[in-house]
Amino acid sequence: MIRSKKSRIEELDSIFNLNIIAMFRISRAAVKHLKEGDFIINTASVNGFKGNEMLLDYTSTKGASRRLRCRCRCSSSRKAFG
Repeated sequence: MIRSKKSRIEELDSIFNLNIIAMFRISRAAVKHLKEGDFIINTASVNGFKGNEMLLDYTSTKGASRRLRCRCRCSSSRKAFG
């Protein structure tokens, strides 16, 4: 495994920006174009369900993406991303 020269916090920020913040921003932009009955499909790896002790930072973003999807299902998408 090749380690970057980023600090652990920088790596965590980078992974969250890629896996969570980007998903939120893209979904927020897309919701403006949805019509009645349309929906957004976001995917995540199995790590969000079962975890992976070797990929704690990555696994936490996948768990967060599951919660984001639940939040969107449980409320109006326009309210969730408003």
